[in-house]
Amino acid sequence: MVASSFCPKLMARGKSAEHPSPASANVKMPSAELLERFHREVASGTSPETALREAQIACIRSTEPALRAPANWAAFELIGGVRARA
Repeated sequence: MVASSFCPKLMARGKSAEHPSPASANVKMPSAELLERFHREVASGTSPETALREAQIACIRSTEPALRAPANWAAFELIGGVRARA
């Protein structure tokens, strides 16, 4: 089915052509926890490699099943060179 023919049908039924984002529904995605921890650690001076590892381990050890699920933390990896710290 082509999107151009699908959207008018939804709109004719009173449906929005846009999908609501999790942010608009005030739902926090499990991967957001990992990213928040990662950025917090990097901002405090932890190397990106260690920060990502620690954030992933924190997800694994979480009591929340959604955070423990590998689908929410395993795909994250660092790409690129490591910058020297001044």
